Amino acid sequence: MLMIARDADTEDVRAAFLRAAKVWHPDSLPLSIIEVRAECERVFQRITTAYETLVDPEKRKRYEHAINARFRETAEADHLMSEAEMHLTLGDRETAETVARKAVVAAPSMGEARALLAHVESLDPRRNKEDHVRTLVKTIDMAIGQDPMCRRAHYYRGLLQKRLGEHEGAIRDLRVAVTNDPDDVEAQRELRVYEQKLRDGTIQIRSMSPFPGRKPDGFFDRLRKK
Repeated sequence: MLMIARDADTEDVRAAFLRAAKVWHPDSLPLSIIEVRAECERVFQRITTAYETLVDPEKRKRYEHAINARFRETAEADHLMSEAEMHLTLGDRETAETVARKAVVAAPSMGEARALLAHVESLDPRRNKEDHVRTLVKTIDMAIGQDPMCRRAHYYRGLLQKRLGEHEGAIRDLRVAVTNDPDDVEAQRELRVYEQKLRDGTIQIRSMSPFPGRKPDGFFDRLRKK
């Protein structure tokens, strides 16, 4: 969460926390992106927990012991997730699902693995009923609740909410996905499509509707102004 080396000393930890707090503290959000306040609060809570853990010698010792054990699990899961994503890119959804399930078994507490599996399941045309899609959304909810920075989880959930017609939630998730990973081309593309629909009135969302009489700034423009 603090993006520091394993051997960082207390001063390094404190400096990293202050840098992160300037970005993620919910009270520092500009009004233009206030709709992501809840997500920022969760990230800030995890940043605070990370700081409190690393500056306390006993907590830090227990944490390092735990992550050494977890590393062995996640290394295998990471490899399986990469393999699942490769199969998905090649159009082999069934094999991708099989491999993604192995990743979840290898690291049951790894939110990224569960989010990926939910996404792969959502692509199965035999399981596209609304009830099942909502169940997959809840699975990703839990993954994000465990790790707000969970890789691509906001993007996956945004796609599912788009399918359900819950456009406000979809836009919110896509904005978080782009904020977390500015290089996520797919999330950027989906967000641009949504912003165009807001501008031309194809969809109307009260809390996100553009002001009459002027062209609204895009999300990326507002980030740059921030």
